[in-house]
Amino acid sequence: MAKVLWAFGADQFIVDRAGKFSIIGIWEAVYAVSFPALHPQLFVVAGWQGTPSAALTYEIRIWTPGNTLMTTSGVSPFQLGPNGKGISVAQFAGLQLVQPGVYRVEIMQSGVPAYSLELTAAVPQVPNA
Repeated sequence: MAKVLWAFGADQFIVDRAGKFSIIGIWEAVYAVSFPALHPQLFVVAGWQGTPSAALTYEIRIWTPGNTLMTTSGVSPFQLGPNGKGISVAQFAGLQLVQPGVYRVEIMQSGVPAYSLELTAAVPQVPNA
């Protein structure tokens, strides 16, 4: 069994030719003038640690503020490196954020909740002029 050490949402995740990761636009909150709102893409990036070279499966589930399952990555195989660490990435394109509020991102390992993070969708507050 492995554990998730950290996870976050980002606008972009790139792996260059040398294998170096580049993460752009890490966010905990996104703003829209009105809802429903389309978020073009979300990458859920997670750092794992466990038994060296262990094979496991994971799934990312995103829940609406009303606690309805919005989308899932589906179950994916994953293997930790020889040092017992690894990074998983799931991409979601064209997310329809149905309402403002806190969206829960749940990371499952072998069908069991392993980690949860919150991403907020909100209408920007305009200060009084």
